[in-house]
Amino acid sequence: MMRLRGLTVGSAFVVGLLALPVNAEAVSLKIFGTQADGGSATLRAIGTDADGDPANFDPQNNPFQPTAPAEIDLFLNGGVPGSQTIIGTDVHVFGNAKTPSEGLGIVGLLPFQTVTLRFTFLGSEAGFVNKALSIKEDDTRVLFTDTDPVGPASSKTRTFSVAELVGPNDLIPFTFFTKTHYGTKKKARNAGSRGIDGHLELAYTDPIDNIFGTPDGSVIAFFGDGGAGPDGDLDDMVVGIGIQSVSTVPVPPALPLLATGLLALGWLRRRKG
Repeated sequence: MMRLRGLTVGSAFVVGLLALPVNAEAVSLKIFGTQADGGSATLRAIGTDADGDPANFDPQNNPFQPTAPAEIDLFLNGGVPGSQTIIGTDVHVFGNAKTPSEGLGIVGLLPFQTVTLRFTFLGSEAGFVNKALSIKEDDTRVLFTDTDPVGPASSKTRTFSVAELVGPNDLIPFTFFTKTHYGTKKKARNAGSRGIDGHLELAYTDPIDNIFGTPDGSVIAFFGDGGAGPDGDLDDMVVGIGIQSVSTVPVPPALPLLATGLLALGWLRRRKG
């Protein structure tokens, strides 16, 4: 009797999950480890270096990127022309003191949902070979290199389940990678225990509403490759990250039938009781 009751409750729970609507607005981006929360990140205004002196924020590395600053401002304004500009905007900067629980994470994603993120390359100013990598630091899963064209036309999407997000704060597993003129490789990891190498830096704007209608659904990520130590201009690679959609994980066709059968079995047992 107790077992059947447990099955009935469990099947009702499964049916309830299947009936839940997908609420994309409940899923958002959040930066963990900000200075306001007592984390390792520091605040720095774009357009100044680590010492507060004027710096050259000019992420235009090649002929394919002449509109990089304009593309960054457009992204910052939610994809429409606006008055907000990236110069002077405060960002949260992480260095090699970053802990495994700090970085850019997803909040509100349920176990039976996936989130599709759109990555938009917004520019690069780097003498080194820099790349933005997708999940698990796999060098074959390159999102962008520093010579790609900028803007929405070259955007790429990646879909993540809860199981693919990292740690208690569901950090997004992506990495910035640099290779110096001497062949030295270093990485700035948003997630995982190995963190950020050497003088590299990783920074984010506060979450902003995005063009897909998701509140707090986008950020701009900045990478500093440490070419001259902590150079601080954060323009060695700039990438926009936004929530494009949230979906329910497909369930096996037999699962609803199984749940219905368990409910019926429980009902018959109660009638006999």
